[in-house]
Amino acid sequence: MSAKYGERIHNILHAMINYSENFVITGYLKNGRRFKPIHTQTPQHYNIWKGSIWVIRKDNGKRKLIQRIWN
Repeated sequence: MSAKYGERIHNILHAMINYSENFVITGYLKNGRRFKPIHTQTPQHYNIWKGSIWVIRKDNGKRKLIQRIWN
């Protein structure tokens, strides 16, 4: 496991404990088109080529950026 991957998992777990259990994944496909936002409780199970992982905050329902991913 690389350090970058370990840091990503740490950020996601930290957000799960402190903010909410709901996440949104947004981003681009390899052909440059955006994909529909994915609402999930387990963001670490998705293979993202280019995009962002957001946590939905409990207090106000707004998104907070956790991780940006680009390859």
